[in-house]
Amino acid sequence: RSDRDWSSDVCSSDLFDSRPHIGIELEMTHAKAIADIGQTVGVNGTNVLLSTVMQRLELSHGLNFALANVVVRRPAGRRLLLVGRAGGGVTVPHVETVFEGVRKNGYQYGGRAWQIAGGIEYRLIAGLQAIADVRLTTAYENVLVGPTGSDGPKLSGPFMSGHFGVGLGYRLGKTPW
Repeated sequence: RSDRDWSSDVCSSDLFDSRPHIGIELEMTHAKAIADIGQTVGVNGTNVLLSTVMQRLELSHGLNFALANVVVRRPAGRRLLLVGRAGGGVTVPHVETVFEGVRKNGYQYGGRAWQIAGGIEYRLIAGLQAIADVRLTTAYENVLVGPTGSDGPKLSGPFMSGHFGVGLGYRLGKTPW
């Protein structure tokens, strides 16, 4: 569970000349997660307060999703496109913990990730677009939380988040409408 959940997103799309409504995207999503250490969690088959073993658990420099998506855009008017996307990739979280008094801070390979999303793109002028979308993003993380070394304590489990995003985009080259 996260006390706060913020996200920023950078995406690059390539639409195919023969099928201008279908494309491939490379995307980097920077979602943050800060654990409520007062919650009860399962540790080695026993339910305990997270704060009894971990004084801090943050992924505040991001879960850092690196994804490849398939995107489909369909005209819904002169300036409006409906957009759907689905993809997968990996996470590279920045793990910040204090576990049994030992501080850990750094980037690690986290695990597999995937997402589905739907939204709109509205052409404002020339290539400038207003973008709004809703996403469901999930990952299964397996990260080291204790002292450095591969045999230290690990945190593993699913991270799932829903995002509503708005922003601006700029389209270079052909438009799919």
